[in-house]
Amino acid sequence: VLFVIDIVVNFHTAYFDEEQAIWITDYNAISRHYTRTWFIVDFMSTVPFDVVSAILPTSGSVGDLKILRFLRILKLAKLLRVLRARRIVANL
Repeated sequence: VLFVIDIVVNFHTAYFDEEQAIWITDYNAISRHYTRTWFIVDFMSTVPFDVVSAILPTSGSVGDLKILRFLRILKLAKLLRVLRARRIVANL
């Protein structure tokens, strides 16, 4: 549930554009930026592995295990991103 809330919050959170050295606060620009950067990782990390295994054909192949492993790595990447954001906020 927290990851879903994080997705919603990210669609409304300003980001710093390093090229222009300004904070982007326009909702459409934020949405485009988030969709192009972290949205796929965030979305995939919200999908329960049980659902993924139910959708995938159950051949028991090594390929199925690699997909699940990849999804776990995405979830870990999301967790590391949340921890980094927490550290940044704590330093403000």
